[in-house]
Amino acid sequence: MTVLPNCMQPLVVTQSLDFTTARIRALEKLNSLGMEAFAEGYPVNLSDGQQQRVAIARALALGPQVLLLDEPSSALDLQNTMVLVHILKKLCVQDALTVVLASQDMNLVTALQGSIYLVSEGQISPDELLINNFIIV
Repeated sequence: MTVLPNCMQPLVVTQSLDFTTARIRALEKLNSLGMEAFAEGYPVNLSDGQQQRVAIARALALGPQVLLLDEPSSALDLQNTMVLVHILKKLCVQDALTVVLASQDMNLVTALQGSIYLVSEGQISPDELLINNFIIV
């Protein structure tokens, strides 16, 4: 599947949206992340950072209240990690979306400046830094 149908599929399957409505919503989310130019391309031809933004657009198209991410910067270089930080901060501040992520990338964690929970030996540390709308596990 190309990028656009990939973003549309969950809308049609899980929310029973018609093709036109799903297409509009998917294009809006791709546009908001600067990925509309890649709508007819295949994910395999995108960079890791572009693939990450498409995956986020696909998730956001469903209209979640919380975005869950597991190691979102694992395949990204520093520049794309900073793009990801910018996107996540925008989602929290402008879109009032709660983002919960698990990461061992301390550069990402500190750049997000959110609520940070450290996990050690399967237990969540009581220490927390509350700065923005992020919960980082």
